[in-house]
Amino acid sequence: MRKVFLASFLLLSPSTTAFSQTPDSTYAKWLLTPEIKQGFDFALSAAKLTYPDFTFRTDYWEVDLGRMNYINKQMTFPPSLPSLSLKFANQLNGPDSIYETISNLTYELSLLDRFVPEGTELPSSVVPYENKDTSRSVGVVTGKLHEKTKTLNPRFNFYYSIPEFNFIMKQLYKTILEDTAEEKLSVDALDSIQKVEESITRQFAPLVIKYNPEQMYKEFSEFAKAAEEAVNALEKSKNSKSLKEILFEGQTDLGRAIIGGTGSNYYKGDYGLIIDLGGDDTYELNRRPNFSKQIIIDLGGNDKYFGLEDYALACGYFGYSVLIDAAGDDLYQGKNFSVGCGFFGCGLLWDQAGNDTYIGDQFTQGAGGFGIGVLKDDGGNDRYSAARASQGFGFVRGVGALLDAQGSDNYFAGGKYKELLGLAGEVRYQSLSQGFATGLRPDLSGGMGFLFDYDGDDSYSVDMYGQGASYWWGLGALVDFKGNDRYLAQQYAQGAGVHMSLGVLVDSSGNDFYFSKGVSQGCGHDLGAGMLFDLYGNDNYVAADGSQAYGSANGFGILVDGAGNDGYYVKDKKTTQGVGNPRREYGSIAIFLDCGGTDHYDGNGGENRIWKPEKTTWGVGVDGDFGANDTLQVKK
Repeated sequence: MRKVFLASFLLLSPSTTAFSQTPDSTYAKWLLTPEIKQGFDFALSAAKLTYPDFTFRTDYWEVDLGRMNYINKQMTFPPSLPSLSLKFANQLNGPDSIYETISNLTYELSLLDRFVPEGTELPSSVVPYENKDTSRSVGVVTGKLHEKTKTLNPRFNFYYSIPEFNFIMKQLYKTILEDTAEEKLSVDALDSIQKVEESITRQFAPLVIKYNPEQMYKEFSEFAKAAEEAVNALEKSKNSKSLKEILFEGQTDLGRAIIGGTGSNYYKGDYGLIIDLGGDDTYELNRRPNFSKQIIIDLGGNDKYFGLEDYALACGYFGYSVLIDAAGDDLYQGKNFSVGCGFFGCGLLWDQAGNDTYIGDQFTQGAGGFGIGVLKDDGGNDRYSAARASQGFGFVRGVGALLDAQGSDNYFAGGKYKELLGLAGEVRYQSLSQGFATGLRPDLSGGMGFLFDYDGDDSYSVDMYGQGASYWWGLGALVDFKGNDRYLAQQYAQGAGVHMSLGVLVDSSGNDFYFSKGVSQGCGHDLGAGMLFDLYGNDNYVAADGSQAYGSANGFGILVDGAGNDGYYVKDKKTTQGVGNPRREYGSIAIFLDCGGTDHYDGNGGENRIWKPEKTTWGVGVDGDFGANDTLQVKK
């Protein structure tokens, strides 16, 4: 995937304009509080801008077969994303079941409405490639589950020929994963690898038109619902004498199956179905991904789950995978494509209680490409650790979501795969995590990645790319609702949209701390939009350059702080706090807005002031006590 992050820019003719006609949108819908509405109206007036100016044309680049309608629509008015992200996060944490959660992911994001460019020829004659299931009864305990799942045909309308299917399974992953051995290679060797990846992408791109997820998402919703109903039924009857004595092992429609009792059990191998009634259990799983379905249900105990190989732990790879753990302090350790992953399929890991630890490598912990990957944790103080492309990662035609309902949690992504762009001798690492999305530049647009944390004092740490950020027609969002939180990053983070993409970080409340070097904290670069909205609390923001509302190369950069006594600290005044730089004979937009409180500035800004940084056409900074009285007092 090296080519995705090579430094290059989209070249436009001098006559090209950055902004299209007014989008059909009611602008007031995105305004989160009365104070923000008043403040933003004031800032726009000061910058001589109007709401229709906040729009991108979506035809700068040829619309590829990976482009998602939802992202295309949001590019026409990016400032709507903070409120839409909050709304969507609330929906996913409502009283509905996990079945409804999956349905919301498909419906709200319009995944069933694939984007097909005008003039594209659809395949006229195709033959589905599918496996044949065995059919045996598992008895009374799993009878309902068996009946619910036996009719589901895991082919998902993937109408690929066998050679195409083999090409996807054996080649496409090379464009996604990184290898630590690359950091020791010469420039020529790296260039050779990049050319191979480009060739793979070009070969795969025409096959996207055959990908139709509608049946897949519908069936997976039913599959997840069946697993949830099984958990509820087992919970009600697990204390019965007959159920405690049941121990079954054999072949079913789901493959190899086993039912374990309430003791400490050990499961090793490739299973289609595991039901464990309790106890401190150990799972060592491997799995051959060939149109398979898998359900694992554990009702209690401090359990340890190990994926011994890629795709082995809670990964839907050309199939469905659901892992539900009802209680206990658990450990989940997977490799690549694991721990709530969907890749040409759908995967769900749902932990309902306990202080848990999640460990993975790449494409893990809520990661989706050509499918949906969800990691849902309902309670406890949890630790999430991964190397790359994780914790709410969206890839082409996919959605990755990490949903944590309660507890003070720690999120870390990075530390393994070096960023080889040459950052003045620094050693930095790729993260691509914590609400991040990307595509395969320039052939396929990106997907959507979400990290939603609903309560607790949380810590987020990435290096390069993450925390509500995006690349190449992707959409990345991080939303934190409550708690005193800490956000640490290096670059391309904390509300950053790069190269025609959308990134947003929203923190609803708490006294928070933000640190990043640059291209962060509300930065949009190269026709991208990056936004950081902190609604309440006494917060501190620290950055070096290219941050705190910076519009770069015709991008939109927005930082809004709704209320509280805040501190803003920067190193380079020329690229921070309301700077929109001029590029390609027009410019960029930057809006810095603090709506209330007693604030401290080390940079362009000042308390109760309006400022317009030098060499900025459409950039402004405003600090005022908005909403407190009818007469606003600010000074230049």
